[in-house]
Amino acid sequence: MKLIKFIKYNFLNVFRYSLFNKNISIRRPQRIDRSVKILTSNGGKIEIGKGCHFLRNTTVQSDSGHISIGNGTFINENAKIVSHKKITIGERCSFGPNVVIYDHDHDYKNARGTYVSDNIVIGNNVWIGANAVILKNSVIEDNCVIAAGTVVKGHIPSNTLAFNPKELDMRTIKLN
Repeated sequence: MKLIKFIKYNFLNVFRYSLFNKNISIRRPQRIDRSVKILTSNGGKIEIGKGCHFLRNTTVQSDSGHISIGNGTFINENAKIVSHKKITIGERCSFGPNVVIYDHDHDYKNARGTYVSDNIVIGNNVWIGANAVILKNSVIEDNCVIAAGTVVKGHIPSNTLAFNPKELDMRTIKLN
């Protein structure tokens, strides 16, 4: 009985996104909590792969941008992923709670409501710890670990641990 309830709940939750918004594509998720918000506006597009698992209060929002999340990715509670250009997340990634990913900044030099945007690419098998922030123009290659509380802006080579020590300059250590 619990399995039928779980399948019914998941199907209805995913169906409500893809039925009413043709810019959202969800391929057989493992679980998307009822409180998750998946939103598009201004022609934005969101693609979510098979077997993804999103916990409560997560927001995935594309405002004229494109978000692609690979198969088997786990996103913990209170995460926020917002795109004005393009965010690509690979397969089998794992995000801790309160992770924030923005591919844009407010353009403070110009009129209100304008943004400066650039792509974000997160490779396969990436683990991002709690309270990490991923900013525009960042590339995190495959098999990386981003420590809790780290602010990432720039390039993280594959098989690397990235962290912010007390001085707040990001450091990396090669794994293996």
